[in-house]
Amino acid sequence: MLYFIHIASGIVLILLGATIYYRRKYHWIAGYQALNKSEREHFDMKKFALLVRNVFGISGLILILMSTVLVYLGQINLSLLLSFATVVGAILYVAHQIDKFKQQRAY
Repeated sequence: MLYFIHIASGIVLILLGATIYYRRKYHWIAGYQALNKSEREHFDMKKFALLVRNVFGISGLILILMSTVLVYLGQINLSLLLSFATVVGAILYVAHQIDKFKQQRAY
């Protein structure tokens, strides 16, 4: 049962990342609504959404592939640790990369 939850979580992550990027659902990204108009003009949201899509897609693939490998090896309990590490790692990576998408203001 836990295996199917991990597979479903991986698929949801992949679909969520693709939806944010391709359907331009930027308001699904935390903090987007808090930006005022001038801050939104100086932030490259399209490139940031691409980063979110890539991170979610890779995280989803990691969950699916590693859960499959761990089930095959009989170590399903390690998949809980893998899920936690994948999500925390993805959040930390995106938080670290966010400054790259702020554009310089012309004075």
